[in-house]
Amino acid sequence: MIIDHISNYRRYLAVHPGFDSALGYLRELDAATRGTIEIAGTDIYAMINDIKPVGADQAKFEVHQQYIDIQYLIAGSDLIGWATAEPESPGTEYDRENDYRLVDVTAENWFTLRPGYFAIFFPEDAHAPLAGTEAMTKAVVKVKL
Repeated sequence: MIIDHISNYRRYLAVHPGFDSALGYLRELDAATRGTIEIAGTDIYAMINDIKPVGADQAKFEVHQQYIDIQYLIAGSDLIGWATAEPESPGTEYDRENDYRLVDVTAENWFTLRPGYFAIFFPEDAHAPLAGTEAMTKAVVKVKL
């Protein structure tokens, strides 16, 4: 997992070849944009929405196998839980079509994402977003592994 301000995006460009396009897109993002935006076809795309949180007691830990998640806050704040997940961690069956699996893990850390900051979640990073109480505008960029 990586957490940083978008102004530092260049530090992470060598981590994955798609990060230049993904983080560059977020850096130039118009705050009024909503919906699903193709950045590089289905290899890199953004989903930008106004979201109501579910609270820490309802937030679920999720993992992905085909895409890296880059979650970026445009407005509001998001409380996110994080834990390491192993492939054999208990949880739901993997949904290949939606690249999604819920896992039963205990948070190792909780952090608040604020406007201008992003968090990058790799396949081993179980994350429970939307755990706070404040409405938000959030971009989630999916970067194919």
